[in-house]
Amino acid sequence: MLDDRDRFRPRRYDEDAPPVSLLNETVEYRDRGLATVLHRWPRELPFRAVLLDALAQTQLLLTRLDAGVYLAKDAAGRGRAEVTLRELYLRTQDQVRVLEAALELELE
Repeated sequence: MLDDRDRFRPRRYDEDAPPVSLLNETVEYRDRGLATVLHRWPRELPFRAVLLDALAQTQLLLTRLDAGVYLAKDAAGRGRAEVTLRELYLRTQDQVRVLEAALELELE
């Protein structure tokens, strides 16, 4: 292993062996012997956390729709876009109510 005095000197890779790092060592996972990487996959989020995240994103969308979405006056299919945005607004309100009701339940 190199000490602090040698780490800034220029290297010749044809003569010096490359130092071991996370980029050039073989990856071994926790479930296979000596591990250098902590885990293969992140832990699964609790169901309540997923519901809270979905509620936060849905409320953010509802706030954005409440603030107003503007369409160009000469936009093609303006009538269809208005109907679609109205349906999106109504379904988003429904989804907020359903997620809030689900959070009141004792789900695991």
